[in-house]
Amino acid sequence: MSGCRRPCRRGDGANGSSWKQLSARARTQAGFSLTESLAAILLVTLVIMGIAAGILTTVRATRTVAQTQKSEAALSDATEVLKARPYQRCADLSTYGTIPDVTVTTVEYLQAGAAGEQFTPTCDPATDTAQRITIVVGGRSADVVKRDPTAVIP
Repeated sequence: MSGCRRPCRRGDGANGSSWKQLSARARTQAGFSLTESLAAILLVTLVIMGIAAGILTTVRATRTVAQTQKSEAALSDATEVLKARPYQRCADLSTYGTIPDVTVTTVEYLQAGAAGEQFTPTCDPATDTAQRITIVVGGRSADVVKRDPTAVIP
């Protein structure tokens, strides 16, 4: 018995197979080709990159929301500090500009006029009953209206 074991490596036909039969048999065996493997790796890479991009977007959005909340909290704190200060007639920027990390941009005064009451940049000590103070904290701005608690409003 000088025949070879299956599958036969030589095309001697000892076990009834030849090179053509061996090639046909090898093609039908299960397995992945190099092209299929590379395509699978490419698809997995694209999926991972998509997931990574989604995670990065979420991290950036979370950071932006956290910064916004921090700015809003600082602005709220500054307005509360400003409201707690006593009312001062004809106060100017320097009067309210002593709050740390707060920029006072304008102080306007409530004045009576022909068209009704309006806030104006000039102060009349006789009619100063309210002030509108505009502040900026962390790039956000707010208006605070202070009223004279001793003023009699008809």
